[in-house]
Amino acid sequence: MNKFDPDSKLLEIVAAEDRHPDRSDGKPQRFSPWQQPLVKVGYLYGKAVAYTRSYGLVEWYDPDRTYRIEWFPADQIMRVERAVWHGK
Repeated sequence: MNKFDPDSKLLEIVAAEDRHPDRSDGKPQRFSPWQQPLVKVGYLYGKAVAYTRSYGLVEWYDPDRTYRIEWFPADQIMRVERAVWHGK
C-alpha cells in the first residue's frame, strides 16, 4: 500500500493513459482531484479524470464497488449537476 495513493487510483490513471485509443490525439491533460467534473456516459455516472481533444478518461464504481477507469469518445460524455448525478 502506498501512503500517498492508498486506493492506487493514480497507478490506474497512469496505466489507462498508456491505453489511450488514439496516440495522435495529443498528450492527456489531467484534472486536479478538486476540479474533476461529474459526468454521465450512457448509463454510467462517474468523474472525468483526464482528457484529450476527442476522448475523456472517466472513472466510476460498479455496483459491487469495483473501481473502473476507461477512455470514452468525447461526444458520449455529458457533464451533469450534482443534484442529478447518481455515482459513488
